[in-house]
Amino acid sequence: MREALKLETPAPTAPPVTPAIPPAEVMKRETPKLETPAPTTPPVTPAVPPAEVVKREAPKLETLTPPAPLVVPAVPPAEVVSRDAAKLEAPPPPAVPPVEAVRREAPELEAPAEPLRVVAPAPAVAVSPLPLTPQLILDRCGAASQIAQFVRGANFLSYLDKNRLAAIDAAALRALVSKHFQVTAFHRSIAGRLEPLPPSARAWLESPLGRWMADLSKRASTAASRDELVAFAGGLKDAPPPQSRLVLVHRLFDAGRPLDMELDATMATVRAIAEGINPLLPDAQRFGRADLDRALASVRSTLVPVLKNARIVQLLFTYRSVDEGELEELVRFWESESGRWLTAAVEQGFAEAAGRIGERLRAEIPRRLGTP
Repeated sequence: MREALKLETPAPTAPPVTPAIPPAEVMKRETPKLETPAPTTPPVTPAVPPAEVVKREAPKLETLTPPAPLVVPAVPPAEVVSRDAAKLEAPPPPAVPPVEAVRREAPELEAPAEPLRVVAPAPAVAVSPLPLTPQLILDRCGAASQIAQFVRGANFLSYLDKNRLAAIDAAALRALVSKHFQVTAFHRSIAGRLEPLPPSARAWLESPLGRWMADLSKRASTAASRDELVAFAGGLKDAPPPQSRLVLVHRLFDAGRPLDMELDATMATVRAIAEGINPLLPDAQRFGRADLDRALASVRSTLVPVLKNARIVQLLFTYRSVDEGELEELVRFWESESGRWLTAAVEQGFAEAAGRIGERLRAEIPRRLGTP
């Protein structure tokens, strides 16, 4: 008789559970309006005093040597401080030297040997922005950090029955899975779906606020931030965030749909591994398709609330230094048409990469781990 299928739910490593969040009507907040500072009037260059009237009493006037052209110093570009560009005032123009007194030695005026030439300042060299390549798009939208964190924490063998894995070289199986489950595989698959990028999405990703949000997401998802995240989660019980901030974070979570993408890839990979080791197991211990479907559905329903709570805590941690006005701008972008387009492109590329990895594992596991 075939042994009943058993999948184990790995112990979640999520941060402490935040208090239940009561449903709240999402209040649309008006983005704070910044007043444009009054333009400053540029300094007026003093008029050049006219040349003195030449008295025609001297016998001769010599030709006046034209003065050297004036070089206007270049105005240094404004440095970007945080997200507000510092305004630098242009230096006052140099004083124009008075015309020298004309010597009175010639009976009549002679024209200068060469006409006076005005030297135009060199045109400013435009600095091209960093090209928004697919890799940079992944960084700016937060997908690169999410993929790296997902691959780093993946432990697919923990979902499978250890009694069945006892007949398999688990170390060799784990190494084979790691060989195929690489960040670059997901990046390549998603990159092909990011062009042409909608103009409004490009504008957000290149904006100072969008770049700052991307930097916060990248730093918060590193292994170095793990201890700080745990400490932050532990303090939420005594100092919970305001309800308005929780509503914004839940809207951000719903717009990004990160959990669906990761769980779909996890369940697909676990299924591929189970089907790959089936030929190596006795008939009574093999994973049946129907039993596998039921077991994976059960595991998924158990993991969803735990992982969702962990992701909400991580979002609160990631954007803890962002005020609610700026957080509202981030949410509005991901809820917009361009934000939904970018989310769908990442999801489709991610699922495509996970599917190709699963196909390779089904083919290679029995060939690499089978009895020679």
